[in-house]
Amino acid sequence: MAKRKRRRRVRMTNLGKAFVALVIFVVVGVVALVNLANTKAPNVVVENSVTGSGDPLKLFENKASADATPVPTAVPTPAPSPTPTIRMIVTPVPDNAAFATPTPSPASVSRMPTPEEQKNAVETVLVKSGVNLRAGPNPGDKVLTTGLKKKTKIKVYAREDDFYFIQVLNSGLYGYVAVQFVDVPGFTPAPIKTQIPQGAVGGEVASGSLKLRSGPGTDYTELHEYARGTLLYVYFNTNDWYYVEICRNGQRGYMKAENVTVRNAPPAGTPVP
Repeated sequence: MAKRKRRRRVRMTNLGKAFVALVIFVVVGVVALVNLANTKAPNVVVENSVTGSGDPLKLFENKASADATPVPTAVPTPAPSPTPTIRMIVTPVPDNAAFATPTPSPASVSRMPTPEEQKNAVETVLVKSGVNLRAGPNPGDKVLTTGLKKKTKIKVYAREDDFYFIQVLNSGLYGYVAVQFVDVPGFTPAPIKTQIPQGAVGGEVASGSLKLRSGPGTDYTELHEYARGTLLYVYFNTNDWYYVEICRNGQRGYMKAENVTVRNAPPAGTPVP
């Protein structure tokens, strides 16, 4: 029979045992240190987890710590306000010639006194209140001012028919007032320097006011209305109507005979066509 080989037993010395124990100790220590380090690692909070409408780019955005230095927020620079535009509106100065005072008509404004009338003027006062100042010596002429009071100071320049041409001293206005509202002692009006036409007789309006018409009757057109004392040239009588001419303006027409005073009886005649 073959001889059975003997296994050789290796015996570890005490030094080898000490080395193996040291290696095991080191390995165990390293594992312990790794575990300890993992338990003390800071927790990481993950915000903005992905949802159906979340932003996947913010998945790993960490929460800032309390002692982190805040990032300053940029303040937007406001846009400069637009500088307001100042618009200058220049009103052109009108040419005086464009606004020249028109030549007044006798029916709209009174005349000015002549140098002779200024020389012979008389100062006095109104004897009644509620007096109208008119632009002409007729009841129908334009009223320049109304309600003149009693004792208003005036200057009398002339008499025309049944009106005085005056100036109101406190306002400077010129115009005409009826003679019954003025007391002018010693004032003598200038005489009428016209001659009575051939075939006519002199006369004047006897009533308070009298209408001049285009024909001998009340159905005819009224031409004007004249005050008492208006001087006339009477040419003839037709059916109790006088055909007359106003001395101061030459207007002709018919007036009711009973309201006219004549110096002589006028001849009978026919209506003027």
